[in-house]
Amino acid sequence: MEWISRKKQLLEGDLAEFRFYSGHPCLIQTKRLRRDGSGNIDVVDRTHNSEREYLEWVKQLPSCLDEPTVVLVMHQRLDAGDVKATSLPYGEETFKAAHQQLFQHRSVAHAIRRKSTAIFTCRTVAPWKSRPEWGPAVVYHCKSDTESLSACDDMVLSLTHFPQKPMIFAVFYGCTQGAREYIDGWFTWSQASAFNPLHLPMLYSELERRRLVDKLDAKGGDLRKRIIDTENSLRKYAPRGSGQSSDLEKDSEKDSTNRSITQRECEAVNLWVEVSSLKNGLESFKAEMISMLQISKQPLENGILDNGAVVQMGPIYKHSSESIQARIHDMIVEINSITRRTQNLLVGMSLATQTESNYLARKDAWATISIAVESKKDSSHMRYISFLGMIFLPGTFFATLFSMGFFNWIPDESNQMISPWVVVYFGITIFTTIGTVWRFRKWAERQDRDDTQAVYAQLQNDPGAMTFHPIGSQAV
Repeated sequence: MEWISRKKQLLEGDLAEFRFYSGHPCLIQTKRLRRDGSGNIDVVDRTHNSEREYLEWVKQLPSCLDEPTVVLVMHQRLDAGDVKATSLPYGEETFKAAHQQLFQHRSVAHAIRRKSTAIFTCRTVAPWKSRPEWGPAVVYHCKSDTESLSACDDMVLSLTHFPQKPMIFAVFYGCTQGAREYIDGWFTWSQASAFNPLHLPMLYSELERRRLVDKLDAKGGDLRKRIIDTENSLRKYAPRGSGQSSDLEKDSEKDSTNRSITQRECEAVNLWVEVSSLKNGLESFKAEMISMLQISKQPLENGILDNGAVVQMGPIYKHSSESIQARIHDMIVEINSITRRTQNLLVGMSLATQTESNYLARKDAWATISIAVESKKDSSHMRYISFLGMIFLPGTFFATLFSMGFFNWIPDESNQMISPWVVVYFGITIFTTIGTVWRFRKWAERQDRDDTQAVYAQLQNDPGAMTFHPIGSQAV
């Protein structure tokens, strides 16, 4: 229940969300924008390559806060193995000193603790005891998506805005070199707009949007290739037209021949899951953008200045607010378009996979039918052979019987070549053959009828208890 605490300083449980690597090579960039009474802005940019340099800068910071100021600190991500955005190149004591002088609220630990999609939160907090004359503050927290994407390039932003002074203190954790250069460039170029508290969260949003969209474009390309791969597998045995195939189709066809069906199916499932996760992350990011748009239209600062009066915005502040709202609206429209396109790809992938599955099922069915036809031919041949044997069996039996020495059909002194009793042989043989064939057909018909009735009787029972028996045996 630490989340219900009203303390602003980090608790022991909150410190566990950070990792400290004192003495590790580091690069911490700080920027301080100070606006004098005439509206001129003074910029102080420093880069700290050691814990000592950064600690000295932190200790000297309170002496530079006599006028409206924006303080920005960017921690470049550590170049190590398993590091998080909150892996810091200094010790715990240095972090506590910086945390106090930069007026970071402990709620940043709650945002860091959440392993979820992109986060944007804001809340009003009571004045700091060290600076009660500055009045209440508004705290903003942003955290990158670590559920849809890997945590190798995530960032955390903690920003505290004192609207009565005004003062802004912002700290970025886990900046890659490209992200730091991007923030530095836009922050320096738009110095006047930097006093808008949503300026830095918008820079974070641009980086997060690029992070999600770039990954989704890459996976979307793989998904299209997979769909073409499925189409090629279905066309493999079809006649080819005279049209030229695209390079993507040729690469996909070449790749599909080197992988088994099981491998391609596993890859398709993993790809579908990854793209679905990215789509969910993009939709969650859109929800946070909608929240940011509402905050930009009705800032929490309105409840602090002049007892609820609307913030009196200068032309620069008003222009930056309108620009932020327009950009957020454009991002929401873009995300909706990308989401629909991604949904079409996912549906196409599902249809392609189902089509391939149906195609393979039809191939298996045709193979089964072919086997059944060949088996039927073999069975028919055996039936013909058995039938022929049944026809000649009575004649062979009686011929063997009558040729035995028990019978003397021709007298010894007779010159006859054929016995007059041969008619007896043919009569008995024909009568016996007809009777045997007739009796066998009746027995076979009755046996087929009994077996069929036994199968239908079992089908009317519980399918779980249904058993099949070989033809000729009695069904239970």
